[in-house]
Amino acid sequence: MFKTNFLDKEDARFKEEVKHSERLLNEGEELMQSCKQKIELKNQKLRELERTVQEKEDVLTAKITQINNINLQLQKESQGSTKKTHSYILTAQLKNLKEDIRRLRNEKLDYEANQQMLASEIDKLRRNIQNMNKRHQKDQTKVKALEDSISATHQVTSDLTKKSFVEESEVKLKSFLKREKDEKDKLLRKVNSKKQAMQQFKSRRFTNTKTMRSTDWNQTEDRDSTYYSQTSNCKEERLSTKSDEESKVQLNTDSEIGKPNELSYISFDPDC
Repeated sequence: MFKTNFLDKEDARFKEEVKHSERLLNEGEELMQSCKQKIELKNQKLRELERTVQEKEDVLTAKITQINNINLQLQKESQGSTKKTHSYILTAQLKNLKEDIRRLRNEKLDYEANQQMLASEIDKLRRNIQNMNKRHQKDQTKVKALEDSISATHQVTSDLTKKSFVEESEVKLKSFLKREKDEKDKLLRKVNSKKQAMQQFKSRRFTNTKTMRSTDWNQTEDRDSTYYSQTSNCKEERLSTKSDEESKVQLNTDSEIGKPNELSYISFDPDC
């Protein structure tokens, strides 16, 4: 019983660990999906920044070319009043273009910094994904080991149940055999006692004799009695005596054959 309770507790603990591992696996998969989505968004944003930087570089190149052209025009023009006005206009445009170039360079630097930051974030997310993959593999190995432990626990529980059933059956069988043996011994003792009583009865049968009177004739219902006739004695007396009393004894003997006075019988116990 103690082993069964212990195995049940271990089984419950293993199941809780399996649930915890499965929950961690699900969380890891969700985190991996979110990381992949973030990486995709960062890559998309990085591509947009690259396009913006390229556009700014093209605009900057065009502005620089325009400035160079204005400088060439200023160098070619002479000192006329109209030309001075045109020169002022070109100088203002050149100043504006320089400001635009400075602004574009600053934006380019910001975009490059953002690009580096996004690249570092992408690398960080990729490392996180690799770590999550390793953790996922470890959790899968742990879950498999826990499943094997649970199956082994179920097998041990089944074996213990079968063993306890066999032990109980063995105890019941032993008690049944013991009861049968006791009954058999009791029956044998009873039979032996009856045999001894029968032997004692047989031994008493030939030793315990008594004289039966004629008045006891009707009281010997189931008794096994043996009657002895006195005819032989009378015949011997008739042969041995040649006196006149021989005929008288013969007549008395013949008359008393059907009416015996005293007979010997073998007694027995009707209760046995």
